[in-house]
Parts: sequence; C-alpha cells; structure tokens
Amino acid sequence: MNTIPLYMAEKAVKTANAFSPFAFPSKANGSVAPLTTTPQIFYLRRDTANPRTQINVFSPDGTKPYVYERQHRLSSHWRMSRADTSEPISVITLALTGSTFEFYAKPGLKMRKVATKLPLLPIGCRFYLNDGAMYQWDANTRYLERVINPGGGVEEKRQRLGHASLLRRFSFDWEIQIDPRVDPEVALTTVLIPLLTEWPNSILDHTAGVRAVLPPSNTNLNREFVDGIDPSLLVYSEPKSDLPKDFFNPPGFMHDPWIEG
Repeated sequence: MNTIPLYMAEKAVKTANAFSPFAFPSKANGSVAPLTTTPQIFYLRRDTANPRTQINVFSPDGTKPYVYERQHRLSSHWRMSRADTSEPISVITLALTGSTFEFYAKPGLKMRKVATKLPLLPIGCRFYLNDGAMYQWDANTRYLERVINPGGGVEEKRQRLGHASLLRRFSFDWEIQIDPRVDPEVALTTVLIPLLTEWPNSILDHTAGVRAVLPPSNTNLNREFVDGIDPSLLVYSEPKSDLPKDFFNPPGFMHDPWIEG
C-alpha cells in the first residue's frame, strides 16, 4: 500500500483550503492580540450522579448558571440550558467531522456547522457567527480566537477571546476563560465540541491550578480516562432518531424541520 508523507498531505490540504471559508490561519506570520487579563471564568465538570449524561457549569462563587444534558450516554445530542429555570439555550450535535450547534433565542444566529479535525491534522473547532469573521478553538493552544483574513500571512489578525485549561489530568475538569465582550453562552456552547471530540482524554496536557496531579500508573488508570471518549462518537445512529420531538422543541419554539427530523 502506497503512503503519502505527512508534510505532503498537510500541504495538499492547505492548498485545497486556500479559498475555503475555513482556510488555515497563518500562525507564523499573523498578528495576535492577547486575551484580556480580566476574563469571565467558568468551570466545567461532569455531574457526580450522572457523569455520562450531564455536565455542570460553575461560576467562581460556586453557583451553577448552566448545565449540559443529553438523554442517554449514547446520544450525540446535548442541550445547554439554564440550571435554575431549565430554559433551553442551545443544541449541540457531536460528530467526528461536521458537528453543529444551534441557539433557541438568539436572533439571526441559528444552526451553524463546525469544521473540526481532519485525519492526522487536528485543526481545532472553526465556525462563523454573524459578523463575518472566522472563530476557532485552536487545537494546540486551546484559545478561542477571532480570525480576520485567515491564511493572509502578515495581513492576518487574530484576537484571543477565550481559553480552555485542564485542571485535573485524566478527568473532565476544565476552566474556561471568556472575554467579557463575548457572549458566554456562545463560547460555552462551542467549546463543548472540541472538549468531547478532540480533547477527550487530554493525555498530553499540562494541568493548571491546585488540582494538578501526576498521571496514574498503567495499572491504576482512572476509570474516566479509560472510557473518556464520548461513546456516542463510536456508535452510528440516524440523527435525532432517539429523541422525542419535544425534547429540543419546547413550547413557543419555532418549528424547524432540522431539529424535528
């Protein structure tokens, strides 16, 4: 079987994406505006009682403003809602490629398809909002960036608007920093995609904060590390076939054939 060197494959992909809306940023040449020193901070942790179907979002003061939920451990559909009122905010559908997210009540911001990793070439999570700029959760730095003129070399401009940091290795325990100018609901919706598809076990991460721990030995692996990857990504199922129609379509929500299938 003939094989192609990785550098040639990467060059071919970059050439093919030269005129793509998800063009490769020119990290070596583009200018970068750093993240603010006073970001909003949230913590993402799996629910203790329902670790496979619920992820809680905490504020630094210990309150829980948001929650991600899905109906069962093999479902690829997550719903983000307010923890106190259960008001739905967004729907995230995970896939190895072509994940999507959609908001319930943000005018002009409906379903968006996300460009995620390519085989052997992790490119991060890339998407567009309503301002025409490309946004990405970078696969290497874990920064949320707003990219102007992607692939434009010295004319490319990237502004860092968020960052994801692993707090506890081999566990789903993340700190998310978000620029105050960014809608936190948009940032928290989009960051779930790389967290569950590209960064599931975080084997090579350097942990941050007081929760940093040494990796377990080969004979004492943490259970969450063993099956850390989202099982819904390993099981084929027809989109939305396992969901009742009212799960993502609460009273008053506009009919959408994409959601109801």
